[in-house]
Amino acid sequence: MLCSQVYDSRRKEWVLQGAIKGRLEVPHKVTVLNNSLYIRSCEPDQLLQFDLTSGTWNFILPMPECFRTHIFSYNQNIYLVAGQGNKDSGVLSIRVFMLDWSENHESPKWREISVLSERDETFVKFRSSIYTWIKGVRKFHAVDRNGLVCLVNTDNKIILLFDVRNRSWVLVPPCPMAPNYPCWYGHATEMGLGVWRPVGAK
Repeated sequence: MLCSQVYDSRRKEWVLQGAIKGRLEVPHKVTVLNNSLYIRSCEPDQLLQFDLTSGTWNFILPMPECFRTHIFSYNQNIYLVAGQGNKDSGVLSIRVFMLDWSENHESPKWREISVLSERDETFVKFRSSIYTWIKGVRKFHAVDRNGLVCLVNTDNKIILLFDVRNRSWVLVPPCPMAPNYPCWYGHATEMGLGVWRPVGAK
């Protein structure tokens, strides 16, 4: 059972609000849109909404089949970056979905808007790794700001950028610090990502 505690800054206390069957995939895989939190749960694998006003949880729809995910919002839409594959093969393709409410607001659907697969040279370079027995990317981490998503291959520290505005993919020059450290973390800001915009993007 998934329960939530919300801190009420006016009353200066924590309040227990809402409960729903499920378990969070990873706590940071959440985005905020229109006064609601959208988050992935597993067992069952689905997208959940937590209404910050009413303090209630709602089931939105099942997740597409995927291995690694990153959920984000931009321009009043919910997006999902999904690495498809499995733990043995790694990530064999990266697909981007948009949550489509246009046909029926009560029954939204995932609509695929972009895909990067083994046929694409950009993906081949992104997945290149010393782990030669694995065909795909073992895993990636992602951050986003203002419609730009930055994905990092944790094996080779190669950085891939997706621009949701024109649905383009581009490899970013590697961070010079990355090869010297076994673990490294970064945080993307809107100002910093602005200079990474692909040539020709508006």
